[in-house]
Amino acid sequence: MSPTESYWLNKTLPQLLRDNVQKFPDAPALMWSTQVMNWGELDLLSDRLAAGLADLGIGRGDVVSCQLANLPEFLILHHAVAKCSAIFNPIHLPYRSSELEHILGFSESCALVVGPSVKNFSCLELGLQMKQRLECLDHVVSVGEDSAAEVIPFEALKLDSVPPLSGPDPEDPFLMLFTSGTTANPKATVHTYNMRMTNSWFCGGDFELHPEDHMLCCSAFSHMWATLTYYSSVIYGCSQVLLTRYRPEDFSATAAEGQATVIIGAPVHAIDLLALPKLDPRTLSSIRLFALSGTVCPPS
Repeated sequence: MSPTESYWLNKTLPQLLRDNVQKFPDAPALMWSTQVMNWGELDLLSDRLAAGLADLGIGRGDVVSCQLANLPEFLILHHAVAKCSAIFNPIHLPYRSSELEHILGFSESCALVVGPSVKNFSCLELGLQMKQRLECLDHVVSVGEDSAAEVIPFEALKLDSVPPLSGPDPEDPFLMLFTSGTTANPKATVHTYNMRMTNSWFCGGDFELHPEDHMLCCSAFSHMWATLTYYSSVIYGCSQVLLTRYRPEDFSATAAEGQATVIIGAPVHAIDLLALPKLDPRTLSSIRLFALSGTVCPPS
C-alpha cells in the first residue's frame, strides 16, 4: 500500500486484522511477559468475544466502555467491539467517580469492562456503583475480578460458537475518545474508520513500519497517540510489545526482552528512560525510532 494512491484507506479494523491473518497468521501480534499471541489467535479470540457481546444484545451503534491498562484483553476487546459494529470507548485509568459517571452517561454506554484493582483502588467496585446510578449501563464485565453476582467474567464472554456478524463499514463510527477535561468535564470526539485508519496509514508510512517491527507503547491505549499508532501496527503488520504497567525500569526491561524497534510515548517517557541509574544502552540497541507526542520536546 502506498499513501499516495488514495486519501482514504477504506478499511475497517476487522478487515485489517483478517488481512494479517491471511498474510502471516503465525506471526506475533501481541507479546507480553513470556507469552506470544499470533494474528490468527487474536482473530479467533476476538471472534469468540464478539459472539459473547452479540449474545448480550450489543450491536451496531452501541457503546462499550473499558477502563483497562495496556493488557492483551484491551486489544482483544477492541477488536471484538469492532466486529459487532459497536463503538469502543476507552477510559483513562486515573479517572474516578465524577469523570466516569459523566463519560458513561454522556456516551450512553451499555457495557463497562474493568480490570484488576490498581494501587488498592477497586475499578470493579466503582463500575458496580456506576451500574446502580446509570440506567443505560446494563453490564459490568471484569478482567481478573468477578466476586459479585452481577459481574460478568471476561473469560465467560468468549463463546465457542461464533455466528457470522455482518461487520462495519469504513464510514461507520467505531471509536469514542474523551479529552482530559481541564476546565470542564471531559469532551467526547467520535471517529470513523476512514478518519482514524487513514491517519494511522500515513503515520505508519512516515515511520517506515514493516512486519518485522516490534512496537512498544509507553502511553496508555486510552490516549489518542497510542490508539493511532496501534492501528498503524495493524495496518503494517508489526507486533505489539505490551507494557502492562508503566514504570521506567519495567519499560527498559520490557523493551529489551521484546526486542522493541519502535517506541511510542511522550517526552516524559524518554526523560524517565535516560534518568535510569543503571541504563545500559546496549540492551536497547534494537530501537530504531522513538516517536514522541503530546508536548514540545527540547533538543537537549
